[in-house]
Amino acid sequence: MIISINFATKWYKESIKAKSELRQDILNEIAGEGKKIYDEKEIKILSENTEIMQLWIKNNPKKGEDF
Repeated sequence: MIISINFATKWYKESIKAKSELRQDILNEIAGEGKKIYDEKEIKILSENTEIMQLWIKNNPKKGEDF
């Protein structure tokens, strides 16, 4: 019984360690490709703001040049 508890605990710790290492490997691979992970909500807000700015510049070309 004690041996199985010890084995289970050791297996669990190794499993957690392996998952953490795998996650880090994936993040390193993404970073190595020059990419990053961003929150989708933030990307949506930036996209909407960019669209608004482009419309403003289109409707105000003289002011848009200064901007």
